[in-house]
Amino acid sequence: MAEVFKMGDGDWLTTEGGLVCTSTKTLDGSIEGILMEGERSSPKITQGADRVYYESKVDEPAISYENSANGALLLEPSTTNYITYSEDFTQWSDYGNATIEQSNEISPMGTQGVGLAKGATGDDFFLSVVQNSVSVDSSTEYVGSAWVKSAGATTVKVRLKDNTTGGSSSVTTSLTNDWQRVSTTPLITGSSTGTTTLFFSETDGDILVYGAQVEEGSVATSYIPTNGQTEVRAADSQFKTIDISKYINSSEGCIKIGFKRNFGDTETRRLRLSDKTSSNFIDIRFQSPGNRIELIVQSSNSFLGTSSVENLSLDDFYNIVVKWDSNGFIMKVNNVEGNQISSQVLFSNNIKELRFRNPDLAQYLYGEVEYFKIYDSVDDY
Repeated sequence: MAEVFKMGDGDWLTTEGGLVCTSTKTLDGSIEGILMEGERSSPKITQGADRVYYESKVDEPAISYENSANGALLLEPSTTNYITYSEDFTQWSDYGNATIEQSNEISPMGTQGVGLAKGATGDDFFLSVVQNSVSVDSSTEYVGSAWVKSAGATTVKVRLKDNTTGGSSSVTTSLTNDWQRVSTTPLITGSSTGTTTLFFSETDGDILVYGAQVEEGSVATSYIPTNGQTEVRAADSQFKTIDISKYINSSEGCIKIGFKRNFGDTETRRLRLSDKTSSNFIDIRFQSPGNRIELIVQSSNSFLGTSSVENLSLDDFYNIVVKWDSNGFIMKVNNVEGNQISSQVLFSNNIKELRFRNPDLAQYLYGEVEYFKIYDSVDDY
């Protein structure tokens, strides 16, 4: 008995419209490809294994190596970059002794052309800073981000300021000769706020900057380039496999998934194995209240039970294993077991689809998926 279905785990093959999973459950032992479909109506930028950032095409799944050495499928909601010139820093403002110009240095994308800020030693409007003001909504949470690198300086503060209330959020970073992407803490705008300003400030020398972004939310998401107007990155959606019923042993088996939520996400997230109906399914649910991961099983429209592991830091990667056999179902998270779901009702209802969402609710699986595997024996639990 062995692994019969695999997505990821260091083996990634993507195409426009989906990614290729593999199986060795063939008569001659050869490897078979299985398509997992996916949609995203805009390009997307993620870090490659060589630490250079690359653009995935429209509808091409994006694999990120930023947090995983083996790469992970990065699934994100839609968001907007409100900075209208994220790379052309000649369109930014400089004040006092600060200046900003374009440099021919190589960017994190491997292209030529970044911003070179000099003398940005001030800490507020008109006080030797480099800044860019953007229109935003009132009473909304925002975060600013950018890549920074030393051109002589050892430190920089990246700051996002509410231009009406004066409130701000920031991050102070020690600079090196390598690019690093930094982000501010979240800023909630005031009830009458219409603009915010992103600053590069409080340096002790020259700095290189690239890829500035201001977006809604509590954490920076993947970079969205702009050149003269705001731009939207579409959501990753509709990730689902073709029929995989032949890879599932209805008598016994297990599934394994390596997953972490997008940092700061507090919404409920789910993945589902089902017969393409709401009558028969296994859900793995990531729930913020209680910081828990839950296994939910339903058969013939009858709820069989829930197994959960609680008090987790859901911003970390977790190895999740679900087992089924004649005793029922059980889940463990990083080797911590939940409770047993005692039921003799198993997969006799033709489970055939893996989907990264609950199709009955707006609960898309957003985060990073390192792997998803199916085994035809409980020996692999």
